[in-house]
This record gives sequence, structure tokens and C-alpha cells, in this order.
Amino acid sequence: MKLDPIFLLAGDAAVYWYGITVALAVAAGIGVACYVRKVQGKNINHVLLASLVSMPLALLGGRMYFSQFGASNFTSEVQAKTLAYGGFALYGALIGVLIAVIFTALFVKCSVGELLDAMAPGLAATIAIGRWGSLFSGENMGPIVSNESMQTLPFAVWSADEGVWRTALFFYESLVAAAICAGLVWLIRYSLKNNRFHHTNGDAFFLFVIFYSLIQGLFEDKRCDPLFFVNNYVAKLQTVRVSFALGALFAALALAILLLRRMIREGIKLASIAFCIACAVLYTGYFSEVLRISTSSTSINTVIVAVSAIGLLGVGVWNYIAMSTKIPPRRKKARGRNAY
Repeated sequence: MKLDPIFLLAGDAAVYWYGITVALAVAAGIGVACYVRKVQGKNINHVLLASLVSMPLALLGGRMYFSQFGASNFTSEVQAKTLAYGGFALYGALIGVLIAVIFTALFVKCSVGELLDAMAPGLAATIAIGRWGSLFSGENMGPIVSNESMQTLPFAVWSADEGVWRTALFFYESLVAAAICAGLVWLIRYSLKNNRFHHTNGDAFFLFVIFYSLIQGLFEDKRCDPLFFVNNYVAKLQTVRVSFALGALFAALALAILLLRRMIREGIKLASIAFCIACAVLYTGYFSEVLRISTSSTSINTVIVAVSAIGLLGVGVWNYIAMSTKIPPRRKKARGRNAY
């Protein structure tokens, strides 16, 4: 069901539902980030400044990303010149936000990692609400829904162009992003209050990248309107979904940083090597689409990708908990005749 995208029409000026949804999402994200910054006991003006710088960079990054990989999706010149009908890629926006936050932290001379930790739950909240803009733009739909009991919102949307019900992937992505937001807020509050548990600045942001990128990759594999690499890239990659590949890459970098931090703290141990091997095996399964490791059954390949993603999430959480748990120092044994 593609609803009327126009919320208010006054002469030649129009207010679109998509824009209202995005505006509400940004406002909610800033509110969550300010709350987390307050929990950290830091200046919330840093979040406000970072948000102000992020807005133009996110808009520019999201539009450039979509124009690079999805220009063929524009059906008219009007759609190419406005955001009212979609045409805004999330990964491009997140890259713009990351650049803005780093620049802001360096400008105000605060911890980059700590500011990223405050912004991470806000980003998740923005995604959770902003994904509902797809209801009005007609984007982010999945496989055809044949079960009549599921042919209703929020589980499915009616595609007027095709005359079929399709899975409302934006609804499920919204639920996942909301869960990530709640989990990160709880984690930051718990780590600041519990003396036996701590996290290094930036860890919450890296967990956000791992969780969202891997789960987003699973949804991307089911979209009916994905973006692919274009002709000016390697021919072998022209059938690879861009967000799937970048999601796997970003998650790999974030997980590698967490593993590297653990090795620096505890040294290279057998457990660290086992984590690296587990990540390599799981990534081979998750990235099987790009590596062209396919099976005779599509469902089997989907299961391999899903199980690998779940395994990687488990490795990330386990590594974070192991790295963040404070180990009490050993007491030296007393020496001498009266030692017990």
C-alpha cells in the first residue's frame, strides 16, 4: 500500500509525510543522545553541536550514496530532484554522521569514543522511527506474502504497481533498531553504575555497528529494490547488493577493533586466537554471496548466512563482556613462619 505522500498542500508548496517522519526521527534521536550524554555526566551541548553538523553531512552522504548506486530507480526528473519520494540511502547518511561526530569531538576537545557512544543509541532511535518513511515512499519491501492472515499492516504492504502484498521489511528493521537502542542505553547505564563492569570509550558505538550492519545485511538480502554495484566497478561485483557488502565490511572492522583492544589489554592468548578463527569461519558463511559460495538450494544458503550472522553477534557480545569485566588483582601469598 503506497499512501499519498503529500501531508499538506498549500498552492505550489507541499509538505510530505516522508519529510515529517524523518524530522520526527531526527528529533527523537537527538533526545536519546542527549539523555545518554547526561548519563555519562558530560556536556549535552556537544551532542547538540554534533547533531547540527551531522544534518547537512547526513543529507549529502545519503543522497550521494543513492545517486551513485541507485540512479536508475528514478522514474522522472521530479523524483531525482526531491527527497519526497525516497532516494536516501541510510549507509551514506551514517558515514556523514560519523565524519561530523569525529570533527565535532576534535573541535570541542572531548573524547571521540565517548561522544560516539552517546550518539549510537540516538542513531538507532532515528533509524527505528525513520524507517516508517518507507510506508509513504514505497521503498524497503520484501518477498511476496501469500498468507492472507499476514496481509495487513504492519506485517505487509500492498504494492499497487504489482498488485501483490509484500513483506514490510521496514517494520521489522524498525523493531530491531528499537531493540538495539534500548540495549545500548541499558549497557551504558549499567557499565557506569557497576564497579565490576566497564567499557572502553567507543565500545558501545562499535557494538551498534556490528549489530545493525549484520542484521541490516539479512534484511537487504530480502529486499525487492536493492542497490547494486554499477558498471564502473569490478564486473564480478555487479550482482552484489551494496548495503550487504558494506554492512559486512563495517561489522568486520568494528569486531576487529574490539578483538584488537582485548589483545592489547590481555595479550595474545589462545582464546584470542580462537575468537579470530571463529570470526573468519563465520564471515566466510555470512559473506558467501559475495564470495560466490552458493549451494544447490537457496534456502540452505539463506540459513548459512543467518546462522553465521547470529554467530558473529554472539562472538561480539562475548568478546565485549570478557573484555569489559574487571578482573580483581591477585593477593600476594604471605611468606614466613606464620603464613597460612
